[in-house]
Amino acid sequence: MLGWLRLFARSRVERTLLLSPDEFEAMLARERSRADRAQSCFSVLTLSVPATQLQQADLLAIAEIFRKRRRATDLTGRTQDGHIAIVLPDTSHTQAEVLATALTEALGVKGISFTHTIRVYPELAS
Repeated sequence: MLGWLRLFARSRVERTLLLSPDEFEAMLARERSRADRAQSCFSVLTLSVPATQLQQADLLAIAEIFRKRRRATDLTGRTQDGHIAIVLPDTSHTQAEVLATALTEALGVKGISFTHTIRVYPELAS
């Protein structure tokens, strides 16, 4: 229990940083449990940013845009395969696409481009 509290507290204090892959996976597992219990859904918006744009300054710019655009319940982090993802509780594919469009515009101003995928849980369960 203390580990979850530490993880939650740190992720809320470090608002401009993306969760590490391990932290993100732990929070994603928590969100799956919540969605199962509430019989709800969530979307995962995954961004594929070219390697040439994944410098520390670009990651901070991406995290800052996420911080400004996300709700308190949204989670942002790096995935195990190096992508950037945002978990959007109680959000449909269509609603996640609206966010993807807004991020495209906001990050485009900073010269950061990406492709994206959207998966909806429980449909994304393998």
